[in-house]
Amino acid sequence: MNSKVAIISGATTKFSERWEDSWMDLIRECGLEALKKAGIERKQISKIYCGNMGLEGLAGQSQLVSKLYEELFDNGSHTPMTRVESGEASGAKAIEEACGHIFAGLHHGQERVVVVGGVEKMKDVKSALATKVLDSTADREREMILGKGLYSLYGEIAGRYLRANGVSADFMHLVAVKNHKNAEANEKAHFPFAVNLQQVRESQIMSTPLRMLDCHAMSDGASALVLVPESLAKKIGKEYVVIDSMHSATDTMSLYSRHDFTAFNAVSTAAKWAFGEANVSPKDIDVAELHDSFTITELLAYEDLGFAPRGKGSELIKNNMMNGKDALEPSQLKTPVVLADGNSEFVFNPTGGLKARGHAIGATGVAQAVEIYEQLLGKSGKRQAQKAEVGLTHSVGGIGGTAVVGIYRAG
Repeated sequence: MNSKVAIISGATTKFSERWEDSWMDLIRECGLEALKKAGIERKQISKIYCGNMGLEGLAGQSQLVSKLYEELFDNGSHTPMTRVESGEASGAKAIEEACGHIFAGLHHGQERVVVVGGVEKMKDVKSALATKVLDSTADREREMILGKGLYSLYGEIAGRYLRANGVSADFMHLVAVKNHKNAEANEKAHFPFAVNLQQVRESQIMSTPLRMLDCHAMSDGASALVLVPESLAKKIGKEYVVIDSMHSATDTMSLYSRHDFTAFNAVSTAAKWAFGEANVSPKDIDVAELHDSFTITELLAYEDLGFAPRGKGSELIKNNMMNGKDALEPSQLKTPVVLADGNSEFVFNPTGGLKARGHAIGATGVAQAVEIYEQLLGKSGKRQAQKAEVGLTHSVGGIGGTAVVGIYRAG
């Protein structure tokens, strides 16, 4: 039986400081909403995958899947569940694993219903502890022992990139301007407000040349998808979005082991495989959710994914958001902000991305897919990209040690 994987529903919580809710409350909120939208009962679920990075360090809780079963099922079904951990790419990896489970079912003549969730509760602990948990995605023996966490490592990457390409930090800062502008139209964003270039320039230095407004904040949040074979989506008459391809690749954990700081080879490899399987090119992408944990990461993504040549990622920003030497004010920008390379137009991070929507680590990759699902069905409201027919998600773990790239199209 030949079939693609189809998304038939998606849901996400607001990403914010959810003091009154537990991690279980968050995953219940979006999980039950996704099932309701799909018209799927719990007894129909073949398996659940949940992306999560730091439950042990942040909540002192292991055995996430057993707790999920107790709270959401406990009905004698003994539904199999798998937790997926791959740093900040945990949610995206969970989707990839779920696709594999559906394909395995088709091989045996089964049309399986799979739920993918992602959750992280970052704000119940002091920021120092949350940062320590996040920094565990860097190499403890070669980098963390020297006091280098993700902020300082990305600062080194940013500095090397700017020097190597002879460009100003303003090109990084404009990523923050763009994504905050997009977040104004996202009611579920953690930071739904605009910032201008001067505000980013003058924000606190975090790790030169990165400033505070170049860096993501930590959020509480959860997201969920219901996946089925396309053949089943057609039978039940649900509108759907097809996952044309979903590929991951792996690189070294440390910068120490790499020859080039300014390219994430795992991203370019995963993208090559994903584009090849889907038989599309970067020019065909209409809307994308990119991993912008730091503004430099989005510039690297433009190049790693093939939207811009090496060293020219800043040109996408320059051609659209710079008027001579003066940056456009957010009030002059339309939402979502469209970037063009001369031949094609792209909408990157209509939600505001990790920078402004927020970054609930295990939920982020799933939230990206929820957005692309809604975009391709024309259900994104004020942030809707025009003529959105092909979408992309890009998720990165650590400093590029893991990368997941997905290609989507309307069913």
